[in-house]
Amino acid sequence: SSDLADTDRDAVAAVRAARRGGDRRAEAEAHWVLAVHRDRRGLPQESLSAFDAALASLEAAEAEPAAHGPGEEVVRSMRALRVEVLLSKAGLLRGAGMLADAVAAAVRAYGIAAAQQHRRLLGAIYEDLGASCLAQGGYADALRFLRASLARSEEHTSELQSPCNLVFRL
Repeated sequence: SSDLADTDRDAVAAVRAARRGGDRRAEAEAHWVLAVHRDRRGLPQESLSAFDAALASLEAAEAEPAAHGPGEEVVRSMRALRVEVLLSKAGLLRGAGMLADAVAAAVRAYGIAAAQQHRRLLGAIYEDLGASCLAQGGYADALRFLRASLARSEEHTSELQSPCNLVFRL
């Protein structure tokens, strides 16, 4: 359809514009949009290439943080984006039956989120790991990760609740 072609063309144009402007973060975001769009179009190989390009752009951006603004908050924000890209990639890999690769991407996302203390993202990571374990037939591991995801979700929505109460309620 012409709408799909327009979206693809616009995403590619955004990648090029960001690259010309030297904005690696914007380039990564445009690659991410392109990856998701191509996945929805049923183009998994092209989608994986775009996910990998997004991750490479973010790694390059982190190597030159002064170009993207001052401070640790910029690096933290780029790492949060990298976690989200990795989770999107893990979902595509899981859907394609590449379960070991999906788990590896989610574990990589976990390492980044845990190191940066991105508590908001941990619930999504646990959910993704649980879904991957479930797809592989690892029911006990799936249950453990899905419970952790639920605990994170409840903890996030109720700032005043103690984590101990959440564990006991499960």
